[in-house]
Amino acid sequence: MSEYMFGTTRKQISLRDSRRLNNIARINGAYGFTNIIEPTGQHLGWFAGPNRGCPFDLALKTAVMTAVNAAGLGKYFE
Repeated sequence: MSEYMFGTTRKQISLRDSRRLNNIARINGAYGFTNIIEPTGQHLGWFAGPNRGCPFDLALKTAVMTAVNAAGLGKYFE
């Protein structure tokens, strides 16, 4: 089964905030947060979790993004 990817961003995220996002994701049932720099220098980040279909995917996304906003990290996903 494939993973459910959500919360993509192209903003530069510090290592500290990336770790915080990863912890938030795991606490809320996702696999974690991935933060990379492509060979072109473009920043890219996303959350991944189990792909269980709707309504479970929507509930996961809502829980993670609500926690992200509550932690003051929503600025990366505007």
